[in-house]
Amino acid sequence: MEWVKSMKKGCISEYRSESATSDRPKQHDMEQDYRLAVLSAAIRAGEASGEAIGFDPQQHLLRQKEQRSR
Repeated sequence: MEWVKSMKKGCISEYRSESATSDRPKQHDMEQDYRLAVLSAAIRAGEASGEAIGFDPQQHLLRQKEQRSR
């Protein structure tokens, strides 16, 4: 779980540095980027350990989108 903490710190640092120089980033954007980064890291970690065999992230994201629209 150490990689999750470092991912969070990296996303927050990047957000702060960008927000200091522009008004583009918003809290929602940062949260969305963080979720995608964590999901991507989890998928890569699972693939590296062989646990994610057969896991299709695109299908997972489509299911999440469908559930939110209900």
